Amino acid sequence: MSRPNTTGREFDDNALQPATEVVPMEQITAMEKAQIDQLVSTAKTYPRDVVKAKNSAVEMATMDLDTATSCFYTLKRTDKDGNVNFIEGPSIRCAEIVKSTWGNFRSGYRVMGVDKDNGEIVCQAFAHDLESNVFVMAEERRRIRTKSGRLYGSDMINVTGRAGCQVAHRNAIMGVVPKSIGNAVFKAAHRMATADTAHVTKRWAKVCKFFSVWHISEDHLREWLGMAEDAEPGTQDLARIQGLYTSLVDGETALEKEFPGVFRPVAGQDEEPPKEAPTVDDAKPAGKPEPSIPEPEPAGKPEPSIPEPEPAGKPEPSIPEPEPETAEEPKEFEEPAAKNGKKKKSALSPPDDDWNPSQE
Repeated sequence: MSRPNTTGREFDDNALQPATEVVPMEQITAMEKAQIDQLVSTAKTYPRDVVKAKNSAVEMATMDLDTATSCFYTLKRTDKDGNVNFIEGPSIRCAEIVKSTWGNFRSGYRVMGVDKDNGEIVCQAFAHDLESNVFVMAEERRRIRTKSGRLYGSDMINVTGRAGCQVAHRNAIMGVVPKSIGNAVFKAAHRMATADTAHVTKRWAKVCKFFSVWHISEDHLREWLGMAEDAEPGTQDLARIQGLYTSLVDGETALEKEFPGVFRPVAGQDEEPPKEAPTVDDAKPAGKPEPSIPEPEPAGKPEPSIPEPEPAGKPEPSIPEPEPETAEEPKEFEEPAAKNGKKKKSALSPPDDDWNPSQE
């Protein structure tokens, strides 16, 4: 279909549609190469100060106690000989601090795909040191099936994918940044977490409160640490429990793996507590007596409202009111009596009986 434009020339409407152009792979590669070359050139022009970057990372990690405890994780594993070992290392938060202070650095992560047939999700992350031109790519696979073989829901698959991407991102960053920098930040944070001996009891109660949301009691935490029943928790025990909490939040491990047979879902996920809430039962007896008292009052009030239509019917006797007005209308046309006793005729007065139009 064609239509004239303002110049009088005709053009095709299809020509206005933007054409889909396929960019050659060689052009995309050239554009990406030019971008990376520009970043590397900038990094060479403004090199980093390693000592300053290290000191800045340590200062940020030890800025407060909460940040320090989030910079390391703790896992409990048993070797082939049956010996229990606690594995500690830098967490995702620690890697993010190192990345922000290291400078001349680029990284990223993504979900490569969801394999529902094999029941796993594949996550990938990369890290690139632009100054030393070191590039590392890390991959993390996570299971998306329950122990019974049922596939996770879409929301749980997204949560698992984000956790896998975070772990892969941490591994990629720590693979590029020198280990001496990462270990310095990790050890400084761990040292701060174990140095506070004045508030151990308060911090222990706070950690137990965190785990109580997952129905993990203090006895379960003591069993996980291998503590005696009458032993008081120390700073090292507290740091391990806080590292366990960090590893659970970051997705390093799962509750069913650390506390098999103990973990239960949080109230509200698989249950419906509103149906069993005590407020529903409390509201029933409290609400019954209150509405029962005023109920008869509104029911009796409409009765006196029955005669209310009567005022609407009173206008009926007002109908004959215009009658006296119509009866008085002829009086307006009556002529007043003359002084001699004779009535003066007017144009509106009726003619005399002896009047004959032929006489006129």
